[in-house]
Amino acid sequence: MAKMTLAHIADKVLNQPLLLTDTKAAIIVNILAERMGIEDIEDSEAGSIEPQASRFVGSPRMGPNGTSAGYSIKDNVAIIPIIGTMVNRGAWIGASSGLVSYEGVGASIDLALADDLVTGVVLDLNTPGGEAGGAFELAKKIKSASKQKPVIAYVNSMAASAGYAMAAGADQIVTGEGGSIGSIGVVMVHSDHTKRIEAAGIKTTVFRSKELKAIGGPHEKLTESASVELNRRISDLHNIFVSTVVSLRPEKLTVEAVENTKARVLLGQAAVDAGLADHIGDLDLAIELAKQ
Repeated sequence: MAKMTLAHIADKVLNQPLLLTDTKAAIIVNILAERMGIEDIEDSEAGSIEPQASRFVGSPRMGPNGTSAGYSIKDNVAIIPIIGTMVNRGAWIGASSGLVSYEGVGASIDLALADDLVTGVVLDLNTPGGEAGGAFELAKKIKSASKQKPVIAYVNSMAASAGYAMAAGADQIVTGEGGSIGSIGVVMVHSDHTKRIEAAGIKTTVFRSKELKAIGGPHEKLTESASVELNRRISDLHNIFVSTVVSLRPEKLTVEAVENTKARVLLGQAAVDAGLADHIGDLDLAIELAKQ
């Protein structure tokens, strides 16, 4: 089985725009700091390992090739767990690693749509978000799936940032009273390794054909023009994020309403009041709605 190395993880989370809560970003960077000598950006609480998907609801379903389909079935409803930090590639990763891939979730949705036993789908969400690449595509795939079979998002206990984009693609969103929803925004962590490189007696020179080529690397300090360009990219991605969420829930959300959240995380009833969710309830309610 393939493994994701620290270098791969660092490449995905450092100097890249992320649809991820700031707390989770800090945890990931601090873990990398301990292993790779990266400076911490802030103190964070422990607890970066995500819980396993629930094994107590429904019966696991096998795919046509004899491997897991990635969901369980209860009352003809497929329950697809989306648990952990989300990455674009890597169909093999899952809740036990603390990561879940857009690719893998998409494959499970396809299998559920093709499964004659399945009449509805519940997305069981507990994710702080993750990579920007692949997030909007999966959100739109979920919306498309909802036109074939009912799709309900159940927030247990977080659907933040890219995780909220997944939930927004569903027909309806159910959350517990303490469910954390929102964080509709973009964050980027820049790691400056210049002092560590200098201490090692290494001098790095970057040659560019244009001023903004390959900016934001860890081997050089950020220039003013690079900072402006990176902020522009973040702003552009934020606008795409907001417009995508509004297009997925046009009856509940407007651009102004989403911007007014200021990328906050809202709990339970506050999320319903803001139009980010539809019902306060549990997994049983989500399953009943999917059956309807």
